[in-house]
Amino acid sequence: KESPQPHRTEDRETLKQRALELAGNDASMRAWVETLFSNVHETLYRLGSSVMFKPKARKVYADIVSALLEDCDPDVRMAALMTLGELREMSCSAAIARHIEDPSGNVRVASVRALGQLRDKSVSPILLKLLDHKDLDMRYDVIQALAALEDKTAIPSIARCLDDRDQGVRWAAAEALGKLGDKPSIPRLTELLEDEVPLVRSRAAGALAALGAKSSAQGIVRLLEDEITAVDAARALGTLGERSIVPSIVKLLDD
Repeated sequence: KESPQPHRTEDRETLKQRALELAGNDASMRAWVETLFSNVHETLYRLGSSVMFKPKARKVYADIVSALLEDCDPDVRMAALMTLGELREMSCSAAIARHIEDPSGNVRVASVRALGQLRDKSVSPILLKLLDHKDLDMRYDVIQALAALEDKTAIPSIARCLDDRDQGVRWAAAEALGKLGDKPSIPRLTELLEDEVPLVRSRAAGALAALGAKSSAQGIVRLLEDEITAVDAARALGTLGERSIVPSIVKLLDD
């Protein structure tokens, strides 16, 4: 396998000049760039909510923030990715995707999360390649990003993650399949009601409820016996609305 190319970074002043060029002759935008580069984190934190519903302004701001993706500080790159995800400017998807190979693990994860927030299905092939990534956090976030994209072509790949050795990946896959409405996964999700990890059992119950799998109700009832899974099981049973299990629940309460 070819090793990723070294990530190219630039000094802050060079990036600032690039951002000022993008701002053009707009005095207010140039003033904002000055503010951004004097206090990157706080300015980015405030940006998302202020321009979310201003499409034209959002594009300009996103282009300027994208310049920070080449900053030498990984924390700045991560903050820029988080902001671009909040802005949901699809034109930035290629720039965000490049950071899947960033030297910093936190930046790589931030890039995956940002891609999911963009709701741009064209990035699905890039994300699918990461489902076998050695980093557990990466696999987990990739599944959540694919679910956010609502791309049903990703279902077979996500379904395979139900057998992942990591519990977080298993429960993320279960949750995603419920959101994506994958009824063929019902048998395997039903098996996961007996997973050794309580959170996986809970997420499987939630997914089965979302899929309307009334056949799994009896298995979900058994989760009421465990205080860790009881609340999620009760919620799932309420969603299913399966009256035939009422006697089983009454018996459990009597015991």
